[in-house]
Amino acid sequence: MFFVVSGYLITRNIFLALDAKTFSLLSFYSARIRRLFPALLVTIAVTLFAGLFLFSPDGLIRLSGSAIAGVFSIANIRFWKNSGYFDVDSISKPLLHLWSLSVEEQFYLFWPIIMIGCFSFFTRRRNIFSVLLGLVTASFLATFFYLDASVNTVFYWMPFRAYEFGIGGLFALIEIQRRTEIRNKSLSHSSFLTCLGLVAVFSSIVFLDKTTPFPGVYSLIPCIGTLLLIVSRESSVASICMANTLMNKIGKTSYSLYLVHWPLWVFASFWYVSPLGFLQKGLLLILIFVFGL
Repeated sequence: MFFVVSGYLITRNIFLALDAKTFSLLSFYSARIRRLFPALLVTIAVTLFAGLFLFSPDGLIRLSGSAIAGVFSIANIRFWKNSGYFDVDSISKPLLHLWSLSVEEQFYLFWPIIMIGCFSFFTRRRNIFSVLLGLVTASFLATFFYLDASVNTVFYWMPFRAYEFGIGGLFALIEIQRRTEIRNKSLSHSSFLTCLGLVAVFSSIVFLDKTTPFPGVYSLIPCIGTLLLIVSRESSVASICMANTLMNKIGKTSYSLYLVHWPLWVFASFWYVSPLGFLQKGLLLILIFVFGL
């Protein structure tokens, strides 16, 4: 979901700026740094400080390596080299979640350049869309065919996750250019599509687990579900479920919530030792919102 929404928003902004001839790579990257890195550096610093009291010297060395990888947006490669995402050892990695941020940053290192190249070589927007569609399709097919050979590689490496960003990005181009009837109000106001998207997303949460081959075909369920929510974001059901005050507040602080949730989970597990019960998880959820907000 995070990748699809991110792909939609960023691709839309890049395309509109390129179309208006106002896009600047320097401005784009500097804006990304200003948006992401202050909170990221604070989270890493606080996590390292907490690690001083909880981890052994060897554990602290590993944590420091993860922190460096997170700062340079290569956390996904570091964790790919070490172990699988659902290994038992993952509970001792407070910065494990930064793999997804690294994937995003790696994607946006190349995606704007590709779009600039498309604008330079093609005058027809249909051709630009076709090139990007080809790249997204290639990413998905590579994932599909390579999944059995190396699950960890497919999970962590950016080229195999690019299609998830691309799904959102392609819809952004379709929406801008009105190439299909997706802009028709019968779709943007369709509560049925919103409900269908919610079912797909929550089904993924309930039924997809560590035994599910992922990404690949199964990843299309949350991806398409997220896309349906974007398509029908003006429906009455979407307004009730996603445009209320609480959800707007959560959405605005989602990045900081993302940053703090996993370190707090790991440190709580260290502190409590025993498996966290319902009460402990509830208190931890409150702490996540306290620190995230």
